[in-house]
Amino acid sequence: MPETCARHSAHAAWWQCPRCFKTLCPLCIARKPESFDGAKTLYLCPICGVEARYIELFRVLASLWERLPRFLAYPFSAGTSAALIPALALLATMSAQRGLFSAAAYFVIGSVSATYAFATLQSTSSGSFQPPPLTKRNWDGGLATVFRQIAIYSVFYLLFLFLISRAHIWVLIATTIVCAMVFPAILALLSIEKKLFRALNPLFIMGLIGRIGRSYYQLVCFWLMLIGMVAIIGDIAGSYLPGWCRIFATAAAINFAAIVAYHMTGYVILQYHHCLDYPVDLENLMASLDNDGPLADQDAEMQTRATANDDLLIAINRLMERGNLKGAIRQFEMQTKAEQIHDLDLSQRYLELLRLDKRPGKFLTHAAHHLELLAKSGYNSKALSLYMECIRMDKNFAPQALVLFKLAGWLDDSGKSREAVYVLNCLIKYHPQNTMVPKALYRVAQIFHQGMKDVERSKKVLAGLIQRFPDHEITAFAKNYLVSIQK
Repeated sequence: MPETCARHSAHAAWWQCPRCFKTLCPLCIARKPESFDGAKTLYLCPICGVEARYIELFRVLASLWERLPRFLAYPFSAGTSAALIPALALLATMSAQRGLFSAAAYFVIGSVSATYAFATLQSTSSGSFQPPPLTKRNWDGGLATVFRQIAIYSVFYLLFLFLISRAHIWVLIATTIVCAMVFPAILALLSIEKKLFRALNPLFIMGLIGRIGRSYYQLVCFWLMLIGMVAIIGDIAGSYLPGWCRIFATAAAINFAAIVAYHMTGYVILQYHHCLDYPVDLENLMASLDNDGPLADQDAEMQTRATANDDLLIAINRLMERGNLKGAIRQFEMQTKAEQIHDLDLSQRYLELLRLDKRPGKFLTHAAHHLELLAKSGYNSKALSLYMECIRMDKNFAPQALVLFKLAGWLDDSGKSREAVYVLNCLIKYHPQNTMVPKALYRVAQIFHQGMKDVERSKKVLAGLIQRFPDHEITAFAKNYLVSIQK
């Protein structure tokens, strides 16, 4: 399963910040043009402002098995490919006659089908999940593409003719398996290298298979399934349909299988483009996924939600890059009130700004609120570290009673009994009217007895609790506990 974004749990993570290690999705990444013409984009962590580390696409995109329904629906997702399949099948049916004209017609139909299928492979591998249109750009170099594919098919055809006439049946079977294994790799290399001899070079073929690994063998399985589907349709059509229907159904199945197989091959190139040195336009890919893929299946409201927090963080980072610390704090305070911040990242960034500006009063005030957010989110070590920092600045620092109670529990769990007692005593001292005080006293007694082995002090605390809060619900437990430790 792809790793999810730290801020949007329903979205796959595309980047990770090397400083704060948070994972980021396209909704929360910050973008900055690297060149004046905007040809290259830097992707920055919106919190730290540093360039984020790119996560490989095979960890981001769905696997071949997970995307299988979309692969099969791909030829019908655009009018161009949906119309081209029956159109070519109809032309093949009309040209089903013996003679030179029929052979020429089949060559033209096969050329169009191969050229469009290859355009599908290249479009997918570049990051587009929509079938390519029938534009001049997609047909540039079409004849070269056609002849390269014809050359590849001819090599396999001649090899099989030779083996059928001369080789043993098991040699023929073994060769068929090997050819089925390497054929998708040859097409992928033809797309990447644009050179026929490199595409047919065994060293290049084995290198590509090795770099892709398990996903390549999954791709081969899907190719074999599509070939089997065409064979089954042809057999059924030949048994139950008249001649022209059989030709039409078989030709349509071949065109459909070719588009799907080439689309799958392009998808695998896209997944492993970092291993194959194949350039991919991330912005184009993300735009394509907005209409087809993981992002399209997620909550639409989340996708369209205003990213005011991220915009604020980006604006602050830009001010910090210019050395304008006070301007960054002022920008923050203009757009939000510190006591109303509920976003942990925003709160953390504001705290860092106050720490840099050496404003102890504001820092401690906001630290109390930030501790509450950390405690709610279960960030034990971060909360304890911040509390200790605040105590060093002001011994009378006192966040909310519930926060102090949680801090004491975490300290006690980590074996720091004395520190836990100190925090609980702060709760009792600075929040004397809070409903947590009886529980804090009971917990102090437990720590004295169990953690510090000081029975006398534990008895004293329990006696004080019983006397001070005779009607509290925890008093009954305190009485029983006092009896148990007196035995």
